[in-house]
Amino acid sequence: MDCFRVAVFLGFIILSSCKDYHKDMKEWAESIPGASSLGFVKSSTPGYLEIDWNNPHQVDKGITRYTITAIQGHQDPVSIHFYLEFKNGIFSRQGWERLE
Repeated sequence: MDCFRVAVFLGFIILSSCKDYHKDMKEWAESIPGASSLGFVKSSTPGYLEIDWNNPHQVDKGITRYTITAIQGHQDPVSIHFYLEFKNGIFSRQGWERLE
């Protein structure tokens, strides 16, 4: 029984020590200065994010979205798709949509 308690305790410590950077991602995206260029946003992307800069999604004329493919420590149980949106190469907003 003592081994079980030790295993549960160690499992709790390991799981609670994994930081979820989801909140940090939102704070970073909200702090991007208005009228920032694509190059500036790329160079300021934190290491805890993976963004697919090579496969932009053309949403409308002049509007492009770049998918945030991974947020370190974040598990997505409800299939939310996060992105950064640019209008004519200038950052306009961060957003999300639910994948079905």
